[in-house]
Amino acid sequence: MGDRMAADWHRLGNKSIYGISRALAKKGLDMLDMMGMTGMHINGSRSIIPGEVRYAVEETLGKQNFKELCSQIVFLEDIHYCQEALSFAEICNPQNEPVLKSPSSLKLPSLINHDYLVLELYHGSVGSSFSKLYIRAEKSGHPPAGPGILIDVEPTARFEETQQVVCLFTVKCTGKAIPLLDLMAVLGDHCPDYSVRDSNCWQYCRRTTKRLLRACRGLPELSAEELLRLQREELSVEAQIAKNHIKAIARGGKNSLEYYE
Repeated sequence: MGDRMAADWHRLGNKSIYGISRALAKKGLDMLDMMGMTGMHINGSRSIIPGEVRYAVEETLGKQNFKELCSQIVFLEDIHYCQEALSFAEICNPQNEPVLKSPSSLKLPSLINHDYLVLELYHGSVGSSFSKLYIRAEKSGHPPAGPGILIDVEPTARFEETQQVVCLFTVKCTGKAIPLLDLMAVLGDHCPDYSVRDSNCWQYCRRTTKRLLRACRGLPELSAEELLRLQREELSVEAQIAKNHIKAIARGGKNSLEYYE
């Protein structure tokens, strides 16, 4: 009974920490709304922009390569929860066409950021060596593809070059065998309509990370120890986001002070 109460309080604490961090971000949006600086919509950051789910992995890899990948064993190794600091222009108008930032221009997370997931996968055929693949999943209000959820391949070289800046934390899945199409179904299982304030990349990444962990927990023949570890990972998602976000803001502030000294 004592262990259950401790777990309940721990879970409530995690959600409170996460709630406080997101409440601060929403306060920032409230200020921008009051100044009329969050886009052209009447309701400002609360406006809902219709969107759709776009699966671009096949297009990026090519039809034949995608078909071969779907027939291979695919292992989910890690879920990288990533954040990129948003510019003032991006916050004020989420439908501005985004510019792909160079690794050197990326900045540590600030109060309001763009969150996205990068799944680290290994794939191959029995008897052959396995290859690494990164799948990026994100929700935004950005054209040119249009608002909604985009699931695509993240170039390996780019992610490995930017990982130290953009990766907020990593959830270790330790090579869970999940078919690629099943993983993509989890990544796309979310309302694609977008709102800067209430239906954005934050909610998408938090909920999708939990759903991926539940998919791992649903696999057969997992040990009791591994099931418990995955459950703990799921329960701590909010705390991980909040704790590492605060650390990243602190690092960003420290770097700025060192720059001006």
